[in-house]
Amino acid sequence: MTDKSFDELKKCIQRLESNLAFAMTLGSKELFHSNIIAWLIQHNSSSCIKLMNLFAPSCASIISVNREEKHFDLLIRFKSTDGKQCCTVIENKVKAFPDSEQLKRYNEKTAELKELKEAVVYRFLLAPQKSLELFNEQKGLSGNENWKPVSYEELLQLLPENIANDDFATLFLKSYKKMMQDLLSILDYAVKTSSQNDSLIFPPEAVLEELEKIRFADVFKKLYGSAIMHQNRCDVCNKALWLATIGYAQNSACLKWTCTRQKEGLEFGVELMTNKLAVFAQVPDGSEPVDKRINEKTLKKLFESWLAEVLPKYKLNGGLNKFKNSKTKVDGTYRYRYVKLPETFSVEQFAPVLKKLTEIIAAYTE
Repeated sequence: MTDKSFDELKKCIQRLESNLAFAMTLGSKELFHSNIIAWLIQHNSSSCIKLMNLFAPSCASIISVNREEKHFDLLIRFKSTDGKQCCTVIENKVKAFPDSEQLKRYNEKTAELKELKEAVVYRFLLAPQKSLELFNEQKGLSGNENWKPVSYEELLQLLPENIANDDFATLFLKSYKKMMQDLLSILDYAVKTSSQNDSLIFPPEAVLEELEKIRFADVFKKLYGSAIMHQNRCDVCNKALWLATIGYAQNSACLKWTCTRQKEGLEFGVELMTNKLAVFAQVPDGSEPVDKRINEKTLKKLFESWLAEVLPKYKLNGGLNKFKNSKTKVDGTYRYRYVKLPETFSVEQFAPVLKKLTEIIAAYTE
């Protein structure tokens, strides 16, 4: 992180603090952007020809525009000029990376809805350009080719300069555009700072302190961690054996590498969340609790030996987490041990640690 880039970040934050449109986003960041699109299409379609041509092509009349209906961020129903019933589904990703599995689930959901079976369905994935680039590099649209990616940078080019007969709306839209330009700069900064040779494994505290001023630290941390995962800079020992996933908890990205080869009915893996690097054993979803099958003391000794071998200088923490199995509705367990990594721990330092831990786990599960 150079002084120049950090100064540019602080200027973006200062502008956002005084931006009316941004002040209105603080309660619901992604929903706010969906609301703006919905408002333009539903009430100002004549001023938004470019936007209509993208999201509602050959539209004769808008039937309805709904937010958060059936978990879709935006659902636009309209009738085309040739009389066909049409529907546009927009999945909006500002606070997190696109999720290929989520897109597949939404494909299934649209196929199940009776009202959409006879309709022409358009699907759009809306996200910042950097997120879409990394998603594309990971072949995230493989199996989801019916989703058209649209960047927020493209969206800004489609927004009108003026709203007919509404001076306030025109001024507000200009404020929104300026806000989005600064937000996109911050998100771009998250990806750039996570992809340098000396990138830290989690964002610098000075950056997060600045972002807290605009309640954007949680979004930044999620994107930063997701970028590290998507850039494939931290490899496991045998990719065919491992499932890499990204979750979000405690206002941060949770990077998880799970060995698909089970032992004694358990899945083993490595997890990184904020500064905690953990090894874990978990019950596969849909299974019985692990308590009856394996001794917790045995796992504790096992995990301590793994972490001591790879990071001998670090103090061990952690214990037993209980969770409710989503399928069986019974108490399952999640056993782990972790070490707290220092703020100066880099991605370059983490890569061989992950490689070694996955080698140990792969050998154990043989």
